[in-house]
This record gives sequence, C-alpha cells and structure tokens, in this order.
Amino acid sequence: MAKHVSEVEDGFALKRQRENARKVKRRKVKGEHTIPPPPVKHILSSYTMSNPISKRAISDYVEIQAREKVQHAERVMSEYVVGHNHDCWDVHTNKDRYWVITSPTNLYSQHYFPSLDFTLSFHIGVSARIMALQRGAPNRGHKSRFTPVWRRWEQAAESYDEAEEAEDFQAVGMKCRETLIQFVRVLAKPEMVPEAEEAPKRADVVGWSSFTTVRLKLEQNQLISIFA
Repeated sequence: MAKHVSEVEDGFALKRQRENARKVKRRKVKGEHTIPPPPVKHILSSYTMSNPISKRAISDYVEIQAREKVQHAERVMSEYVVGHNHDCWDVHTNKDRYWVITSPTNLYSQHYFPSLDFTLSFHIGVSARIMALQRGAPNRGHKSRFTPVWRRWEQAAESYDEAEEAEDFQAVGMKCRETLIQFVRVLAKPEMVPEAEEAPKRADVVGWSSFTTVRLKLEQNQLISIFA
C-alpha cells in the first residue's frame, strides 16, 4: 500500500503517459497509403483494354471446355514462335483460374501450371508434336503411291517453318506449285480427256483438275444408277 496520496497520483500519471505513448505509436503517418481490397472479378473487364471479339471467343471456349462460368478474361502476353503467334490469356471462372494459349487453343489450370512461361513452353512442345504426327501422308499405302508428291510437300512444309523474310515465303509458294504439278502428273491419264477435246499441258493443274472433277462426277452418277 502506498505510503502517501502523492505516490498514488504519480502511479496514475505514469499509467496515463504509457497509454498516450501507445496511441502516438499507433497513429498513422501522414501520407501513408491504404491497400484497397481486390475488385470483384466480374467488373475487372471494365478497367482493362482488349479486343472484345477475341475476349468473347476465349470466354466461350473456356465455358464449353471447363463447363464453368467465366468472370474475367485478360490477355497478358503474346509471343511469336516458329511461324505462329501465341496469345496468352489469364481467365478467372467461378471455380478455377486458367491459362488459355492459342494456336492451337488450349487451357491449363493454374493450380497445376502456376508459371505462364513454363506453360507456354509446354504448349508449344505438345502442339509441335501433334502437328508432326499429322504432317504428311495419312498412311503408308498412300505415301508409296504418291511418294514424289509427298516429298515435295514435306519440303515445302519445312521451308515454311524456317521462313522469316518475304523471299522465304515466296520460295514456299514455288514449292507448293511444284507439289501440285507433280500431283497432276501422277494422276493425269489420257482417258480423262473427253473426245474431241485437246489434252491440257503437263503442268496445267487447273485444266487437269477440271477433267478430274468431271470424271469423278460421271463415275459417281454411274454408281448411283447401278445401285438405285
């Protein structure tokens, strides 16, 4: 117990000083910024700039593939690799968050693919392997029958992958033309030419194509009349 009333008063005064010191420390410094809460996802589109047509296409794709409602879609980067432009989108849905990468378009959950750069590399690698499987003749029999044609076509495809300048793409066009000429030379037969008509030149792709189309229609009509 305090010996004198003044000692009690001094104790209360010391307590008040300590409380005032705490208040001074907690007081906000002038000019300090307050971090606002994150905005609601469905209004983010009002504050971003993007092509509405592309954005709508990406949103529709995600809603069809993931069967979730898209709340926000924003293109974050675009990279040109081996003749293809890959757009990378950050898409928020009511259940998940995705990376959507184009050419060809595919989506990846950010839960399993947190890095966009890694996801883009993975996407390009898988797409290249799929395209490699689809390139060329559909089967060995078809390739053996049209070996010269497919060889030229594959050379044109390789030149297209490596093309950078306008002259490179012009060379690709020439190789495609050579492919069509070789294709006509393999398929063209004298019996395709109707009587009293002159056969086109060996390199006349359009002329031989018209005769081939007419012949195919005649054969189709004959088959229909036989099985009718």
